[in-house]
Amino acid sequence: MLIQADSAQKIAERLKEMPASEDDVFFVGVGEQCWADGNQLVSELKRTGRRFFGGVFPGVIWGGRHYEKACVVTQFQGAMEPFIIRSVSSGSCEIPDISRLKGIEKVRTAMLFVDGLSSNISGMLDRLQKAFGPSVRFVGGGAGSLSLRRFPVVFSEEGIFEDAAVVMPMSCRCSLGVRHGWKSLDGPFVANKTSGNVIREINYKDALSLYQEIIERDSGERLTADRFYELAMRYPLGIHVEGQEPIVRDPLLIDAQGHLVCCGEVEENTVISILKGNRMELIAAAAAAADDCLSQANGGVVTHAFVVDCISRVRFLGDYFERELDVINSKLALVAGGAEPRGVLTLGEIASYNAGGPRLFNKTTVLAVLRCN
Repeated sequence: MLIQADSAQKIAERLKEMPASEDDVFFVGVGEQCWADGNQLVSELKRTGRRFFGGVFPGVIWGGRHYEKACVVTQFQGAMEPFIIRSVSSGSCEIPDISRLKGIEKVRTAMLFVDGLSSNISGMLDRLQKAFGPSVRFVGGGAGSLSLRRFPVVFSEEGIFEDAAVVMPMSCRCSLGVRHGWKSLDGPFVANKTSGNVIREINYKDALSLYQEIIERDSGERLTADRFYELAMRYPLGIHVEGQEPIVRDPLLIDAQGHLVCCGEVEENTVISILKGNRMELIAAAAAAADDCLSQANGGVVTHAFVVDCISRVRFLGDYFERELDVINSKLALVAGGAEPRGVLTLGEIASYNAGGPRLFNKTTVLAVLRCN
């Protein structure tokens, strides 16, 4: 359901109109421009008697369009109680004892939304994978505001939280497509000095100076602190993965010490490149993600088609972003059985990658086809 409402009460009223059984859980994705008081929204949603979880995002997706001032509500059957992970950035965040959760033996998929401005997200994902085991697939992304302002952005019946994640395990089977389309401009290099999501040195040189030299030479424009993201969004960094597309890291800003701050961790001595893209290659990558996803979706009725796409792809593609959604929709319509694609625009995307565990991506399209019956 797409809800274009301007108050917590109206959002809750629309949610209550949806029929539900006791094992259903509702995902509530809130576009940041219709955001008001998080505590009030949680309070109103609790009054509906529905189980719920969700977050605040730069935008939401419904069908072939995206919205900043709307909410997307998705109903999941056979779902377990969502739980909150607090203090993600601390590196010592506590994961609940998964073995004690009722129905854990039936879990095949976990949806996960995290404060996209937290550090140590990759470490949290590693711990979650170990807790759930290798057979559970993850899909989700980073909540937050395009302004990069910090405030509580993920919620459940427990409340609304900053520097936290919300996880909803379920019995649905999940097929995933993960692609981005960015190509190498220069490199490879070694990020030899990093700290979490901050890159200090590349090839034993000041990271900002090297990055600045390369993109100014290619773009013919000056990279300054006041318009850093405007130019940097066209030149992300890519972490090398053998035989696969690089994992993208989006440079967000320059910190007070003059270092590159990324959306997501970059481990020390990681091999990276500076990437560049064009609109048609990014759209083609989204189509390939849909093909990858559908090639795995054998058997069962598709009940949900969930899209997690990066807000910086919207900024980069401009009016062409609707073409990206059109391509996704046309492919998913072949098998989705009327399950209209919906989802969120995020600060970082999360998905289980190939045969491995969940990874944090940037500037990437993640598609999930779910079969919940």
